[in-house]
Amino acid sequence: VDNPITSPTFAHTFVNVGNIDNTAASMPGATQPGTATTIDSGDRRMLHAVWRNKALYGVTTLRPPSGADSSQATAHWFKIDSTTMLTTDQGNVGGEDVQVDAHTYWASIAVNNSDSVAIGFALSGSTTFAGAYYTTRLVGDPAGTVSSTAVMAPGLASYVRTFGAPRNRWGDYSGMSVDPVDDASFWQF
Repeated sequence: VDNPITSPTFAHTFVNVGNIDNTAASMPGATQPGTATTIDSGDRRMLHAVWRNKALYGVTTLRPPSGADSSQATAHWFKIDSTTMLTTDQGNVGGEDVQVDAHTYWASIAVNNSDSVAIGFALSGSTTFAGAYYTTRLVGDPAGTVSSTAVMAPGLASYVRTFGAPRNRWGDYSGMSVDPVDDASFWQF
């Protein structure tokens, strides 16, 4: 968006982020203990993004084409330079440090005054009930990496709430934001 205050004009650009998603395979449901009913892990749309300091940060859920996360829904983050429209950094949030084959999905992202990033997401697996988790990325961290997965609120039991529909949704209205008072701390909700 150019001139957003006086006379806005819009343009769109496709940004090549590389071969990060196995789009030939459907998005798998997220497993959970105690039931064969999986949790809807969403789709491939970028459902949350923020713009800060001439960069667009966003998160999505994808199915990586290879590696440890290739068989599960996996949260993925991006940083795109809004002046060049080039991806400057990106990476998976796999949750393998919580459980091997963990699914991470329904992610949200926030960026504070020092350009540190917080990503909140749902996580579940064959031995882990769906819960609220988060990770961070500090400015000096190596490219494509995030810190260890942290627990905001662990899951307590299997979750099955379909309301007569085929999808079993959990965690898709979660969010992450920056504290408006100090512009440094993060709030996850």
